[in-house]
Amino acid sequence: MSNATLLPPNTTALERRTAQVNGGISDLDTPLRDLWRPDTCPAPLLPWLAWALSEDEWDAKWSENRQRRAIKAAIGVHRRKGTIGAVKRALAAIDYDVSLIEWHQDEPPGAPYTFRAEAIIEDRGLDAATQAEIIRLINAAKDARSHLTKLRLIGSL
Repeated sequence: MSNATLLPPNTTALERRTAQVNGGISDLDTPLRDLWRPDTCPAPLLPWLAWALSEDEWDAKWSENRQRRAIKAAIGVHRRKGTIGAVKRALAAIDYDVSLIEWHQDEPPGAPYTFRAEAIIEDRGLDAATQAEIIRLINAAKDARSHLTKLRLIGSL
């Protein structure tokens, strides 16, 4: 960085120091626009991008590909939050296929503003952590008035 400055002569010491510290931003290897894109963001910065986009569910143990898919889905989920589509999109982003049956679609009809969910978990296993993760995602994406009454996890061999 050069000692030349465009700051006016009456600049305070704090302003000069801030300019000096921020002057190194052009030395970054990654353009700033790439930090905001799930496909180009460096892997170590993915948790920060997820936080910035208000991703509701995050696990550092997920594969990098799964983390990137969850981040990509975050904006669409937030745009449709409170709808069946948002719930399905949130679960699909981390590889869960889910069917939601609302109270008026059930036979016989259930209590108003309730629904049940059937999630296909394939070969992940049926454990409490899987169930808790699905319930957290459903609760984060569903509308406030509806209540999950039953969750059925369907595995495959």
